[in-house]
Order: sequence, then structure tokens, then C-alpha cells
Amino acid sequence: MAESSSDGETSRSPSPVAAGKTVSKTFVWLKGRVNKTPRGYDWDKLNRDGRVKEIQFAVKFSERRMRELLCQNFPALGEADLNR
Repeated sequence: MAESSSDGETSRSPSPVAAGKTVSKTFVWLKGRVNKTPRGYDWDKLNRDGRVKEIQFAVKFSERRMRELLCQNFPALGEADLNR
């Protein structure tokens, strides 16, 4: 997963966070290993395919809660190993 800023094309997830300090990050579910950040056509295709999401989370979220949040936003991840 890579982090990147966007030009408004990302899907916004509903805010799962109540009060407290929050952070918003853009997550990109890449199809494989890449040597550079996707740009242009590749970035647009990732957006169209729903593989780019801006996700808001609390700074104090546990690792388990972060995994749940990622799986909610990327349902096809299922039981994928997210330890990388």
C-alpha cells in the first residue's frame, strides 16, 4: 500500500472515528510490486477500479482495528496478509 495525495478522484469512506485526534491517509491497493508511484493513466485506472481510498482513522487505533478498517474499504482483501 502506498500513500499519496490526490486530486479529488479518490473515494471517501464514511468517517468511522468519533472524537479525538484523527489522521486522513490515502491508501492504494496495488496489483503487484512497483518501483515508482503510479501516475497518469495507471493512477486513473487504480481510481476507476476502486483501488484508491482516503481513509480517516484515530491515532490510537490498534493494529486490529486498522486491519478491519482496511478490509471494510477494500472488501476483496478478505483474509490477505497485511503485515508488509
